[in-house]
Amino acid sequence: MRKILCFLFILFFLNSCSVYHSRSVSLEKAVESKNRVKVITEKGVSYKFRRLQMENAHLVGLAHTSSNTARKISGLPVEKKGKFLHVNLLEDDIQELRLRNDALSILISILIPLTAITIPILVFAAGGPGLPGYP
Repeated sequence: MRKILCFLFILFFLNSCSVYHSRSVSLEKAVESKNRVKVITEKGVSYKFRRLQMENAHLVGLAHTSSNTARKISGLPVEKKGKFLHVNLLEDDIQELRLRNDALSILISILIPLTAITIPILVFAAGGPGLPGYP
Protein backbone atom coordinates (compact mmCIF):
# COMPACT_ATOMS: atom_id res chain seq x y z
CA MET A 1 0.00 0.00 0.00
CA ARG A 2 2.86 2.37 0.85
CA LYS A 3 4.45 1.82 -2.58
CA ILE A 4 1.17 2.65 -4.29
CA LEU A 5 0.85 5.90 -2.32
CA CYS A 6 4.44 6.90 -3.18
CA PHE A 7 3.76 6.09 -6.83
CA LEU A 8 0.58 8.21 -6.86
CA PHE A 9 2.40 11.08 -5.14
CA ILE A 10 5.13 11.03 -7.79
CA LEU A 11 2.51 11.02 -10.56
CA PHE A 12 0.71 13.96 -8.99
CA PHE A 13 3.97 15.88 -8.50
CA LEU A 14 5.13 15.38 -12.08
CA ASN A 15 1.72 16.18 -13.47
CA SER A 16 1.99 19.81 -12.41
CA CYS A 17 5.12 20.73 -14.37
CA SER A 18 5.19 23.67 -16.76
CA VAL A 19 7.41 24.17 -19.78
CA TYR A 20 8.20 27.64 -21.08
CA HIS A 21 9.14 28.74 -24.59
CA SER A 22 12.85 29.42 -25.06
CA ARG A 23 12.23 32.67 -26.95
CA SER A 24 11.47 35.89 -25.16
CA VAL A 25 8.32 37.83 -26.12
CA SER A 26 7.46 41.49 -25.94
CA LEU A 27 5.86 42.98 -22.85
CA GLU A 28 2.68 43.73 -24.80
CA LYS A 29 2.38 40.12 -25.99
CA ALA A 30 2.98 38.75 -22.49
CA VAL A 31 0.24 40.97 -21.06
CA GLU A 32 -2.20 40.23 -23.91
CA SER A 33 -1.71 36.47 -23.63
CA LYS A 34 -3.13 36.33 -20.07
CA ASN A 35 -1.04 33.18 -19.81
CA ARG A 36 1.59 32.01 -17.34
CA VAL A 37 4.83 33.92 -17.79
CA LYS A 38 8.39 33.36 -16.64
CA VAL A 39 10.11 36.67 -15.95
CA ILE A 40 13.90 36.73 -15.92
CA THR A 41 15.44 39.87 -14.44
CA GLU A 42 18.66 41.63 -15.38
CA LYS A 43 20.22 40.02 -12.27
CA GLY A 44 19.31 36.55 -13.58
CA VAL A 45 16.56 35.91 -11.04
CA SER A 46 13.50 34.15 -12.47
CA TYR A 47 9.94 34.52 -11.28
CA LYS A 48 6.93 32.58 -12.53
CA PHE A 49 3.67 34.47 -12.59
CA ARG A 50 0.13 33.28 -13.24
CA ARG A 51 -0.13 36.22 -15.63
CA LEU A 52 1.03 39.79 -16.17
CA GLN A 53 -1.29 42.75 -16.33
CA MET A 54 -1.19 46.50 -16.41
CA GLU A 55 -2.65 48.32 -13.39
CA ASN A 56 -2.63 52.11 -13.37
CA ALA A 57 0.12 52.13 -16.05
CA HIS A 58 2.30 49.82 -13.91
CA LEU A 59 3.31 46.28 -14.79
CA VAL A 60 2.01 43.80 -12.25
CA GLY A 61 2.71 40.08 -11.97
CA LEU A 62 0.16 37.82 -10.26
CA ALA A 63 1.62 35.01 -8.18
CA HIS A 64 -0.27 32.55 -6.02
CA THR A 65 0.40 33.19 -2.33
CA SER A 66 1.78 29.66 -1.82
CA SER A 67 3.99 29.61 -4.94
CA ASN A 68 7.78 29.48 -5.11
CA THR A 69 7.71 32.98 -6.58
CA ALA A 70 5.87 34.27 -3.51
CA ARG A 71 8.66 32.84 -1.35
CA LYS A 72 11.42 34.32 -3.55
CA ILE A 73 10.08 37.87 -3.71
CA SER A 74 12.12 40.24 -1.63
CA GLY A 75 12.45 43.94 -2.03
CA LEU A 76 9.61 44.14 -4.54
CA PRO A 77 6.41 46.06 -3.79
CA VAL A 78 3.67 43.50 -3.16
CA GLU A 79 -0.04 43.77 -2.49
CA LYS A 80 -2.10 40.76 -1.42
CA LYS A 81 -5.49 40.43 -3.11
CA GLY A 82 -7.29 37.22 -2.21
CA LYS A 83 -5.27 34.14 -3.18
CA PHE A 84 -2.83 36.19 -5.27
CA LEU A 85 0.04 38.54 -4.68
CA HIS A 86 0.15 41.50 -7.04
CA VAL A 87 3.84 42.24 -7.54
CA ASN A 88 4.86 45.56 -9.06
CA LEU A 89 7.58 44.97 -11.63
CA LEU A 90 9.94 47.51 -13.12
CA GLU A 91 10.05 47.12 -16.89
CA ASP A 92 13.69 48.24 -16.97
CA ASP A 93 14.69 45.34 -14.68
CA ILE A 94 13.23 42.68 -17.00
CA GLN A 95 15.63 40.88 -19.32
CA GLU A 96 13.31 38.19 -20.72
CA LEU A 97 9.62 37.27 -20.75
CA ARG A 98 8.84 33.66 -21.64
CA LEU A 99 5.32 32.39 -22.16
CA ARG A 100 4.22 28.98 -20.97
CA ASN A 101 4.24 26.38 -23.73
CA ASP A 102 0.76 24.95 -23.20
CA ALA A 103 1.01 22.18 -25.80
CA LEU A 104 4.31 20.81 -24.49
CA SER A 105 3.24 21.20 -20.86
CA ILE A 106 0.09 19.15 -21.50
CA LEU A 107 2.00 16.55 -23.51
CA ILE A 108 4.60 16.10 -20.77
CA SER A 109 1.88 15.97 -18.13
CA ILE A 110 0.37 13.02 -20.02
CA LEU A 111 3.56 11.24 -21.11
CA ILE A 112 5.36 11.17 -17.76
CA PRO A 113 2.53 9.45 -15.83
CA LEU A 114 1.81 7.18 -18.80
CA THR A 115 5.46 6.12 -18.90
CA ALA A 116 5.55 5.71 -15.12
CA ILE A 117 2.59 3.34 -15.35
CA THR A 118 3.72 1.47 -18.48
CA ILE A 119 7.26 0.60 -17.35
CA PRO A 120 6.22 -1.32 -14.20
CA ILE A 121 3.54 -3.14 -16.20
CA LEU A 122 6.12 -4.19 -18.82
CA VAL A 123 8.59 -5.27 -16.15
CA PHE A 124 5.89 -7.31 -14.42
CA ALA A 125 4.77 -8.85 -17.74
CA ALA A 126 8.39 -9.81 -18.51
CA GLY A 127 8.70 -11.71 -15.26
CA GLY A 128 9.71 -8.71 -13.12
CA PRO A 129 12.06 -8.61 -10.17
CA GLY A 130 11.38 -11.17 -7.48
CA LEU A 131 9.30 -13.34 -9.79
CA PRO A 132 10.32 -16.78 -11.03
CA GLY A 133 12.36 -16.59 -14.22
CA TYR A 134 13.76 -13.09 -13.57
CA PRO A 135 17.56 -13.03 -13.15
